[in-house]
Amino acid sequence: MKREHKSGIFCLLLPILSLLVGASATAQKSKIELKNNFYYLDNQKFFVKGIGYEVGAYPGMLPWNRPFNEDILRSDMKRIKEGGFNTIRTWNVFTDKEMKVVQEYDLKIIMGIWIDPAGDFSDPVFINSALQLVNTVLEYTRNYDDIIGYLIMNEPLPEHIFGVGFQHAYSLWMEVKRQIHEKHPGVPVSFANTCVGDFIEPDIFDFSAYNIYPYNPSTVNHSLKYPAYVGYITALRHDGHPIIGTEFGLSVSPSGEGDWGYGGNTLEEQTDGILYMFRSLIDGGAGGACVFNYSDGWWKAGDEFTHNDAAEEWFGLVEYQSLSDKYGTVRPAWDSLKNYLQAVIVSPKNQAIYENRIPVEIFASDSVAGFVARINGDVIRDASIQDNYFTDTISLALSSPEDIQMQFTFYDNLHRLIKKETIQLLASNAVVQLPEISITVSPEPQKGNHHIETTYGIINNGSFQTDSLLNISFYTHIGWEYGTAGNVLLTGNNNTFTVGYNYADNVDVISVSAGLNATLGNFTKRIVSRKVFIVGDTSYIDLPASGFENSHPAFPYVVRPNPASEFIILGSAGITPKSYRILETDGSVVLNGKFNGTSEIDIHSLEAGYYIITFDDIDKTIHYIPFIKK
Repeated sequence: MKREHKSGIFCLLLPILSLLVGASATAQKSKIELKNNFYYLDNQKFFVKGIGYEVGAYPGMLPWNRPFNEDILRSDMKRIKEGGFNTIRTWNVFTDKEMKVVQEYDLKIIMGIWIDPAGDFSDPVFINSALQLVNTVLEYTRNYDDIIGYLIMNEPLPEHIFGVGFQHAYSLWMEVKRQIHEKHPGVPVSFANTCVGDFIEPDIFDFSAYNIYPYNPSTVNHSLKYPAYVGYITALRHDGHPIIGTEFGLSVSPSGEGDWGYGGNTLEEQTDGILYMFRSLIDGGAGGACVFNYSDGWWKAGDEFTHNDAAEEWFGLVEYQSLSDKYGTVRPAWDSLKNYLQAVIVSPKNQAIYENRIPVEIFASDSVAGFVARINGDVIRDASIQDNYFTDTISLALSSPEDIQMQFTFYDNLHRLIKKETIQLLASNAVVQLPEISITVSPEPQKGNHHIETTYGIINNGSFQTDSLLNISFYTHIGWEYGTAGNVLLTGNNNTFTVGYNYADNVDVISVSAGLNATLGNFTKRIVSRKVFIVGDTSYIDLPASGFENSHPAFPYVVRPNPASEFIILGSAGITPKSYRILETDGSVVLNGKFNGTSEIDIHSLEAGYYIITFDDIDKTIHYIPFIKK
């Protein structure tokens, strides 16, 4: 999570890019599919081994003022390719000249287009400028089939989204997405979200992209922990499209928190932390990950000629020795990750439970000839790897659940050791009953309230042993604030605990979460639970000119989920109206009906867009709630 955002000055690239658009390169030919939580390129499953790269970010240079330097670009691309990476993730676009160079190195690109996340999404001038920028970029990027995704914004903060209006942010995102789909068909679109903005429905974009760091907020650092948090956000998607970790890393600035915190980490902590996060992203179900960052960014504290003691300037896997050094030297984390990338085990996963059959899936480099897999020391598979990919299933005959350490040893064609890795899993002959964490919140958070009571509890009717210490978190999604973290001691005689939390008027999103470890033998699994409440208005829609003169916003009624795809539920304090009407924004009625004892409304037949639901309260007052059908 970067706490310094790039300046909106990147929008000034527009006239420069216009001048650099040359003759068309090779037309788009590759086929991109998103399914089974992975990318598929030309029908081949593809795991993103990515690295963040800011072209022109060497000492003494501002990336947006960079000249075209082919020699430095080629040196960087060569190092990235030899480092075992197959994908570059950017925050702003390569020029056409730069794209021609990058294309030669057979690297895929998740291309960032810098639309200022702090811009006024309701301002027609800002909107037109953003769309013009996208249009200019697509004039040449659409000719390159090494682009496998676009990221149209980086880390927009909730307070800004709600401040300018969720509707306006959503409208801009969808228009940019539509424009890219039209001009570069077949290439997926997303934005780089964070743990702060994880309340935003991920299915509105083609794939999920998250910047996730281990130190912030409390949901990642304390209650859920990193691997289980990745699993949580992976499960938010319902279409089988992948989640990509678009930033993870640690800063080695001279001062800072250290111990995997924001800045101040040793080289050893950076190395170990990056491997931990990469493995955790895989275990959580990610279809790939992009480490942050290729090199240090001297420009980020405001003086590109000095390497300041600011955490943001020291995330690089490549460091520069002086102002005159434009090529840099790799840090230990580079070599460590390079070795790890030679054989990426996506299955089995740590903390996973398998019934009788263990899936094995490996993405390997050219140097890997084969591997040996052992369970508790016994060889169960000795196999070669063809075409950089291996998949198989290992069947086990079990009479009861068994905690398993599965050791993998990878070797080259001369049978020399390349890498060893151990995966901790549980195999069982039947469904395993896991402990559960219950969370009850009262009253339900909404504008005007300032206090909630949250009751946490443990339900454990299986054979797992659970920690007595429950890690809990209360988080308000404001800026880069950490949230409130705590611990609750639960025993057999006292397995519930209630905590009160206060929140202010400026809070738009509230999360309460909890986690603990459950063990069976030597197997440990993180058990988590989380509830998210959107207090702010996710619609901010202009009402039709007529028909609403005597109506009122529907407080204390709420519509959830919002945005929604199949159903909406009208929630209130125990009151259900008798009938409803759903209108388009021009006032025309598209759906009406009666509640008949249920507050659920089927909206699957509606086209995507903005709508207003109206209903009569018990006192005959007409209420309305805007909502989004996605």
